[in-house]
Amino acid sequence: DVALREALRIDGEALWVVKPARGGAGKKVSVARAAHLLSSEERPRRPLVVQRYVPDLSLINGRKFHLRVYALLVERGQEVDVLVYREALGLVATEPFDPRSLSPLVHVTNNRVQQVNYAGLPPSNW
Repeated sequence: DVALREALRIDGEALWVVKPARGGAGKKVSVARAAHLLSSEERPRRPLVVQRYVPDLSLINGRKFHLRVYALLVERGQEVDVLVYREALGLVATEPFDPRSLSPLVHVTNNRVQQVNYAGLPPSNW
């Protein structure tokens, strides 16, 4: 708790991703400014993961994206083989990137989160 508060104090305008320690499918993921997290008096009722948002990220057509590449590392004595699955998954946000926005549709590329915004848009994930 002390280390997190110290990290949050460094830059009150920095963005942080807050999500449940257990869960999936983008449920209850939010984006918050450090200053807001520091000013919150309320203690969470469940364990959370708080990650500093990566600054200066790469964009595709002005939107945040991430790639999922599946690989297996196999150790054989002193050597390590890396087996990479031929197919990967690219996930793209449906809203243009705006570092001032706190909307999950801008920052969270999870399919479940983006699903609510797909109406009328061409598929953005491949």
